[in-house]
Order: sequence, then structure tokens, then C-alpha cells
Amino acid sequence: LGSLGLSWSCATWAATREKALGKACDEDMTSSTAADAAAGSNGSLWVLGVTFSVLGTLVGTIGKQMMRCSEVCKDSHREKEGNILFILGLALQVALNPAC
Repeated sequence: LGSLGLSWSCATWAATREKALGKACDEDMTSSTAADAAAGSNGSLWVLGVTFSVLGTLVGTIGKQMMRCSEVCKDSHREKEGNILFILGLALQVALNPAC
């Protein structure tokens, strides 16, 4: 009899929990759908986020390589080219990388 009472209370608890979770999930779906409709998107903003992330990585890498090449140019006695590469690389690294 004790085990029957325990299994009944567990089943009741599980059913109550499922109902509560179902309502919470329905409310979450309604609010996210309303937010998507207000933003005018169909859930495709993640593509834009991934694109910006990849572009930011590329810009940062190009900026670092330009700064490295500037030092190589300075070692090869091409000061003017090295200074230009350093300024461009620094601009990419400082300005454009965080923007993406």
C-alpha cells in the first residue's frame, strides 16, 4: 500500500509539472513569436550574426598580418612601406575588428 501511494503521488507530481511546463513553453513561444514579428524577422538574424563574426575574425587577422609585414618591411629598410602597412593594420585591428 505504501508503494502504491508513492507511485500515485509521483505520477500526480509528474502530471502537474508537465502541465506547468506546457503553459510556460506556450507563453515563451507566444512572446518570442511576438518579438520576432515586431523585429520583422523570420528567425534568420543568426545568419547575420555569424557573418559579422566571421568578418570580424578576418579583419582582425588581416590587420595583424599587415602589422607583422610592416615590421618585416622595416627590417628590409623599406621604412615608408612599413609605416603605411602599420597604420593600415592598426586601423583594421582597432577600428574595424570591434565594429564587426
